[in-house]
Amino acid sequence: MPVTKQTMLATIVVNDAKLDLIEGSDKLAITAKLKANALGNLTANGVVKIEGSLFYKASEGAFYLKDPKIVELNITQVPVQFHEQIKTLAQSGLAKSLAKRPVYKLKETDIKQSLAKTMLKSIVVKNQTLVATLGFF
Repeated sequence: MPVTKQTMLATIVVNDAKLDLIEGSDKLAITAKLKANALGNLTANGVVKIEGSLFYKASEGAFYLKDPKIVELNITQVPVQFHEQIKTLAQSGLAKSLAKRPVYKLKETDIKQSLAKTMLKSIVVKNQTLVATLGFF
């Protein structure tokens, strides 16, 4: 964080992300602030909440959000009647983006994270608990 997406029409910055394990589910939610600057000096601020499943790719030491879905989108400077259209447009871009970009990657320069990368085989969310599978080889 922050994550910046720039198109010909707008620049969107997502930051200040918070992660929650969803009660009664094997999913997690990421809530983040967003800021958009569009052509004509239009600025909008808001909050986005994305739910999905956690997927760990051991070869990269990276955590991905699998099957991400925008469940909440509030943009203060945009009338509410347009939120659903924006949410639909953002959903398609979000799925593609999160498939390529990990939500977190273990750092090779941190000795503890580097050790975790060598031992961590998988990680899933079960009943609001992270369950890690470790192995030596």
